[in-house]
Amino acid sequence: MRYRSLRWLCALAVGSLPWLTSCASAPSPAAPAAAPSRNQISLLCAPGASAALFSKIGVPEDEEPLRVAVSGRSVYVLFAHRLVSLKPGGDGRLPVTLRLPEEGLYTAFDVDPRDGTVWLITDRFVLEKVSAAGEVSRVKLRNVEGEGGLGFLLAANGFLYTHPGCASVWRISPDGAVQVRGFPGVEPPAAETAAVAEIARVGDGPVDPLHPRCTAATLRRGPDGGIAARVERKTFRLDDAGDWQEDDVPWLRQAPTWQEHTLKGMDLEAGRDATWYQPASGVVFFWKGRPVYFGGWGVHDTGASTRNVYLVPQADGTHRELFEDCRGYPLRAVATDREGYAGITERFVVFGSFATAPDLP
Repeated sequence: MRYRSLRWLCALAVGSLPWLTSCASAPSPAAPAAAPSRNQISLLCAPGASAALFSKIGVPEDEEPLRVAVSGRSVYVLFAHRLVSLKPGGDGRLPVTLRLPEEGLYTAFDVDPRDGTVWLITDRFVLEKVSAAGEVSRVKLRNVEGEGGLGFLLAANGFLYTHPGCASVWRISPDGAVQVRGFPGVEPPAAETAAVAEIARVGDGPVDPLHPRCTAATLRRGPDGGIAARVERKTFRLDDAGDWQEDDVPWLRQAPTWQEHTLKGMDLEAGRDATWYQPASGVVFFWKGRPVYFGGWGVHDTGASTRNVYLVPQADGTHRELFEDCRGYPLRAVATDREGYAGITERFVVFGSFATAPDLP
């Protein structure tokens, strides 16, 4: 079956499952659409985008997506029980492959932009590496204690990076070795200067951004594929040797946080209030090279559908609020590379190429 634009979410090919022969109707919006405002845009969910219902690509309806990544023409969506890989073809067909964990549940993954290697980790701290050619290797992390796995990974130069603690980052090598890498001029808590096992208390839960116990490092991938970090007001870039170098990273330094940015509200110029907002997430994606901060979601007090909030930096240092209605569903995560984009809701993945995507206003 051929896939369609966002207006029609169609049945697709699923690994060894038979080709499906009819187009499924798009999911009904969660609530009636609100009247458009001057800040209402169509971006990820514009009419030219493509989308796929999870229920039509072999994912049980009770499973929820965790993460999304895009690499070239491939789109990856992570669930606890499976990794879904979509690769749109020029003929309009969408081959789908499913990868299941050998044991445990997946908790995080990333795709190395250098060579397309897919890295996954399970709740039992087993690291899986899937090469672009499909070769698979597995190794258990060393010197790590705790439960629940890691909820965040970034791949670069053959290594993985995560930040389960405060003011420091783990560098994970392909053989499962874990090294703690601090930041120049930033003193981590005393507990983190001990052995790796002493800070790998994952069962204690991740750092809550709303009630932080300490200053946590924020890691993000930049438009060039490199990794940058922010600790308090300092920003750093990861060099080729795997060390952090303090440097000004404007797109990360200027990222709003829930403490620093209060949304003004949707449709205020029309005399209506939008009351409930998810706090700014701190997630940044790059739309045709321009940084866009994913501000969470806003729900209209009139009961209208959920809108996704994007914060676009302006020349004067402020952030313009833009809102997008993605068929009434909130986006849970967004990923981009130089060529295209992908976003996930609880029911479907939307994706497209920047060559045909709209520009930011």
